[in-house]
Amino acid sequence: MKTATLSLHHLTAMDVSACELVSLAAQAGCQDVCLFTYMPERFRAKYPLVEGSEVQHLAREMRRLSVGCLSLEVFPLTVDADFVEMERSLEIGASLGARYATVHSHIEDQQQARDRLGTLAEISGNYAIGLAVEFNPFSRVTTLAQALHLIEPFENGRVGLVLDTLHAGRGGAQSAAIDASQQYIDFVQISDAPAAIDQSERWKEAMLNRMVPGAGELPLIQMLSCLKSDLKISIEVPQNTVGSSSSDAKSRVLRAVDGARKTLWAAGFKSRG
Repeated sequence: MKTATLSLHHLTAMDVSACELVSLAAQAGCQDVCLFTYMPERFRAKYPLVEGSEVQHLAREMRRLSVGCLSLEVFPLTVDADFVEMERSLEIGASLGARYATVHSHIEDQQQARDRLGTLAEISGNYAIGLAVEFNPFSRVTTLAQALHLIEPFENGRVGLVLDTLHAGRGGAQSAAIDASQQYIDFVQISDAPAAIDQSERWKEAMLNRMVPGAGELPLIQMLSCLKSDLKISIEVPQNTVGSSSSDAKSRVLRAVDGARKTLWAAGFKSRG
């Protein structure tokens, strides 16, 4: 049977701190977490960014609980991207052992997008952090084919892809295309959803109302079963957390991780932990 390692994405429990997330990940048997270290200024208040005095304490907790950092969120490529601030965020991530940084491209011109991606890749390379481009309907790279085209000039593993099962399912990505491109897929973000949803609800769904893997109607098993062993899975199951408590967060995390494990097993993967 193929193997998979599990990472707990902070979107799954936005109502807890990064240190609490690490503790929840350890309790749920996840090997890694995905953390927010960068966000454009206008969005920073809405996300639990890791910064300042928290970093050293968080690093100690991660070492104590043997929890690593799979990826950093989220680095949007724009024509006026703040590479100075992005580098500061990558440096924080490097101190936490981050292996990847997730990138969204918002630049229409293909060559300009590649130039900006190349600049960010040079910076991230200084910290031994790879870039992983995520295609999604809220950026200029909306399909797997477009993402592959964007990263085509990059070699030596400097730039790869994130496969988000929600966006892949909504974007019509077929198992055959996923299979053919898996050498470029650095990790997978897993969640579930109804088969269809009103277009006007797509943003709210992606950020607040995803379903536990196996509870919806996306073809998760088909998407995953074609992928090779040593799969890295980020469990990204945000749910509306207004008025919730820390005990609610633990319950949500445990349900999401259990759903991911069962889905992976059905797809031919044994998860660690």
